[in-house]
Amino acid sequence: MASSYGLHLVRVHERTEGREPELSEVRDRVRNDLLDRCRREADKALVDSLKERYEIVVEGLSRQ
Repeated sequence: MASSYGLHLVRVHERTEGREPELSEVRDRVRNDLLDRCRREADKALVDSLKERYEIVVEGLSRQ
């Protein structure tokens, strides 16, 4: 294996086949990821609806 520091040797002592985890092993992570995604989508929808109702002006920038 090469890197910016030169060549490196890697010795593999053991190899384990990958597997799909059971839902019970990842349930909390899946739930939290889903809740986070829903929150982000709701936040974006709110900001988008506010943008439609207001004119946003940033001082110091020329308007084209």
